Formats: sequence, structure tokens, C-alpha cells
Amino acid sequence: MQKKLLLEIVKSISDKPNLNKKNYELAIKHMEQTNFSCFDDCKITVFRIGDDYYQCPIARKREVIKEKEKNMSPLIKSMSFDNFKTSFSDSAKIALTQARMFISQYSKTKDANMIIYGNVGTGKTHLAVSIMKQLLYFSSFENITFETLSNDPSFLKDENRIWNMKHSDLLILDDLGAHLLNNWAMDVLYDIVDTRYQNMSGTIITTNIGSNVRDSNEEFKQQFLNTFGPRISSRLFRKCAFICTSYADVRQAGVSNVLC
Repeated sequence: MQKKLLLEIVKSISDKPNLNKKNYELAIKHMEQTNFSCFDDCKITVFRIGDDYYQCPIARKREVIKEKEKNMSPLIKSMSFDNFKTSFSDSAKIALTQARMFISQYSKTKDANMIIYGNVGTGKTHLAVSIMKQLLYFSSFENITFETLSNDPSFLKDENRIWNMKHSDLLILDDLGAHLLNNWAMDVLYDIVDTRYQNMSGTIITTNIGSNVRDSNEEFKQQFLNTFGPRISSRLFRKCAFICTSYADVRQAGVSNVLC
């Protein structure tokens, strides 16, 4: 992590109302004066200012990242912006640029949505995971949820899991629409989307809906509306960016490291 980005993490954490902002400002000043030398192979999770002790915000961030990575599959761990291939398609280059731009927008507003749509095997999940990692590693966001909605009753009855989908800092719903959702799952989806809409929390969706669309967001929006109805669609389309991955299935074409 770059020290400048880490400083932004500290400043963001210091804005949280349950912390003593004045003392954290002193902590930031202390870190700046020591040129962040404590970051190099640091084993300290608490530091002292005067007679008071504070949890190091960087150490806390490391703990969050470590816990999140424990639940990531090897495939998800391997995905990043750095290994998203764009040389085979100008559309892939545009998609990558749009995904990077979303990070900057979300860091400022925290209520922006994004829908990545297109063919199977075009890197939609790869882009969503890359956004998730950038926000997790280089921002104050700690609670980022990655899920795939299903009709499985055990999933739909999991209150803790559904609550987390409603209230996380950022929700990523992967492969939405790949399977026809029953009425129960549609009701749960609406409840999740509406809660996040009311809380002004952002959502990223990847979907194969609109796989026949070629760079026409309006045509895609109509297909999405026909599938999920106006209540869900109107809430997701608010402050929403769209990425169309209209190029061919790169997995079948043999392009490595572009994973969907």
C-alpha cells in the first residue's frame, strides 16, 4: 500500500463519530512526523500519545483485510485490475476505465450504483471484484459484501446474511438473472434493494441480461425492467453507471485472466 493512500484511510477513519477526532488528528500528525516508518513490518496494533493508548487504524485495516481474504476463493483472490486483459478489445479497455472511474465516484458519494452487463465470459465478475478490492484495501470501507442471490430456502431464511446484504458499505450481487428467481427470492431482492436505496448505500450488479445488447444502455434497461419490474429497477437505476461488456467470450477464445 502506498503511504499517501494509507494516510487517507486514517483521515477517513478519524471522521467516524464514535471516535475522538481531536486525538486521532494528533495521531495522524504523529504518523506524518515519523514518515509512517511504523508501517514497515509493523507488529504494533496499539500506539501511545501522552498517557492515552489508541488502536492503530492501519493495524485495524489489516485485520479487516485478513478476515475478508479468509472467505475469498482462490479464483476471487487472483482477480485484480492489474491482470484484467484489455489488449484483445477496445470495449474491454473502455470497461476497465469505467470501473476505475467508479471507485473515485463511490469514494465521494457512497451511494452510487453500477451494473455491469454483457456476454458470459467477458470479465464482469473480474471487474466487480477488482472494484471491491480497491475499496477494501485503499479506503475506509470495511464491510463490503459479495453475494449471489438464489432460490435456495436456506439462503433466503438466513437473516444474518440478508441483513448484511442490506446494510453493508457496498453490496456486490454477482450473476443476477442467471437463474429465474421465484416470488420469494424476488421479494427478498426488493427488500434488499429498497433498504439500500433508503440508506443511500451503493450496489454493484453483474448480469448476463442484455447479452445481446451492443452498447445501448437504454435497451439494456428495458430488458432489466422486463425481468425485475419497476420497483427494483427504478431504485437501482438511481445514480447508476452502466458498463457494457459487448465483446466475445474471452474464456472460450483462450484469453487468460479475464474471468467472469
